Amino acid sequence: MDAGVKTVQLNESPRKATRYAAAVLVGGGAVGFLSNHLLVDYRRSNELIAVLDLAVGLLVWLLPWERWPARATIVLAPVGFAMIALSRSVGTVQPASYGVVFVMVFIWVGHTQPPGTAFFLAPVAAAAYVVPSLVASGDPADVRSLPVVLPVCVIAAEIPARMLARLAAARAAEHAEATAFAEAAQTDDLTGLGNRRRGNVLLDSLQPGDALLVLDLDHFKDVNDRLGHREGDRVLIELGHFLASHLRDADDVARYGGEEFVVVLRSAGLGAVGTAERLVAAWRERRPLVTFSVGIAVHGHGRSPTVTFGEADAALYQAKRAGRDRVRYHGDEAGDAAADVAL
Repeated sequence: MDAGVKTVQLNESPRKATRYAAAVLVGGGAVGFLSNHLLVDYRRSNELIAVLDLAVGLLVWLLPWERWPARATIVLAPVGFAMIALSRSVGTVQPASYGVVFVMVFIWVGHTQPPGTAFFLAPVAAAAYVVPSLVASGDPADVRSLPVVLPVCVIAAEIPARMLARLAAARAAEHAEATAFAEAAQTDDLTGLGNRRRGNVLLDSLQPGDALLVLDLDHFKDVNDRLGHREGDRVLIELGHFLASHLRDADDVARYGGEEFVVVLRSAGLGAVGTAERLVAAWRERRPLVTFSVGIAVHGHGRSPTVTFGEADAALYQAKRAGRDRVRYHGDEAGDAAADVAL
């Protein structure tokens, strides 16, 4: 199984895996405690094991597993083996169920750990399985049953582990394919920026304080008429690269249609005016075939993105009417006076 499959499986929260193990320990301790008091042959050793089961189960339940790597949950398997062996050594686990409880631990391993884990745990389980027979009051028949029980344990873990890993890989591939399709559906083929669909997503994502820039090339039709559409496409490609390289990681840009682009500057507020002016100046320094004009609006509380776009678009046309190659901010009179500057 490749590393990608393992990564998918181990990225899941360890809480589900540990809650099941803790519930089994607590349940087993509670049953053992009650049985010890209901049976005539009360034994203190049985009660100590039951209390230990309860304590370990509660500890496993309360530990902050989210702070550790998901792979850390594997430590619960040896803990389970040790608890079973201890119970067997004092006689609280009957011969008929001894192998079954080991299989239960391996089933947990198969549902929570990547394929192959059972093979690494097999020697640990084998040692725990035979120790009670060698050092305590266990049944020597346990040693003879190990060659049968251990393969069953490994199979009980590997079958679900491989099935879940394949399912996780299929889901990951499906998600990656859907993500790639979604990205392609929102990408402009010419510039590599977001397309109009992506632009609408950006508009819908506006938060109070975000600045929206609507940018339009000046006299772009003349370029197509005089030099041809191939040259016009080159200008659009160059502008797309220029905008993408001059924005922060948090900001975004999309080609909204033709020679019009939308830019979202996150939490920029009125500072977007200075940013837009620097963009216009930097573009002009490249001595391009055409300049561009920018209209700006800052998104406010309780305002529709459509309204904010309309304000930025109106500011753009104000910049066009004022002579192009400039920035216009849609705001109060002081803001308009500060932003309506020919560059």
